[in-house]
Amino acid sequence: MNISKCIKMKLVSSLAKLEFKYEKDGPLWLFTREVDGFIETIQLDKGKWEQKGIRLEYIKEGQTINSHMFIDPSSVEQYYYYKDAESLEKLMDTFIEITKEYGLSWFEQVTPKNTFPEENYLEENWKHKTQIFMIQNNLDYSEESIQKLEELLEENHSTDHFFCASRYVGEYLVNQFAAKWGMDRNYGPYVDHIGGSKTFKRYPHQMIEYSLESHHATSVLEHIQIIKNLV
Repeated sequence: MNISKCIKMKLVSSLAKLEFKYEKDGPLWLFTREVDGFIETIQLDKGKWEQKGIRLEYIKEGQTINSHMFIDPSSVEQYYYYKDAESLEKLMDTFIEITKEYGLSWFEQVTPKNTFPEENYLEENWKHKTQIFMIQNNLDYSEESIQKLEELLEENHSTDHFFCASRYVGEYLVNQFAAKWGMDRNYGPYVDHIGGSKTFKRYPHQMIEYSLESHHATSVLEHIQIIKNLV
């Protein structure tokens, strides 16, 4: 029995009772639900080098925990192993137990802050402002322009510059990676479907904010290059 078939047989109906919806996305098996506007995800994946190993992780609004950490916070183990169809089925039962005993309470403990940006830069007026911003600063959809954007923000990170830069970075991802704009009621504008992946989401204003706060520990250009390597 392959993993997908076993997951459908053992996990889908059990987790549906907890309002998790199942989706297969490339190498990932995902179970997601929305609670108070926040997305909670149970993610399973099979490592590239693991013959018969499955990783189980829990994700909520940017925070991720490997299920081994519930038992031993100092654990470096990532995978659970099985030998045959029977042990694979037992492993799925174990995943249900872990979810009920530890995963659900972890989701409750993770309480994201409402970080909706000051401005909804998806509105039409910000589209117009961003177009003017790009023309005035000779920006296009090249990596050289992203680098130039960072220099501009160092000189001036006023509210207008910040949100024009956010809209511009989002449009860059749409242009270069066929991403799509969306709106999160808690976190504001985002782009997803980056490189065709439904679960690959980024918030442009957070990319700008993090770059400014960390003094380019991870610059916007580095964020872009990481995305390029992942898609």
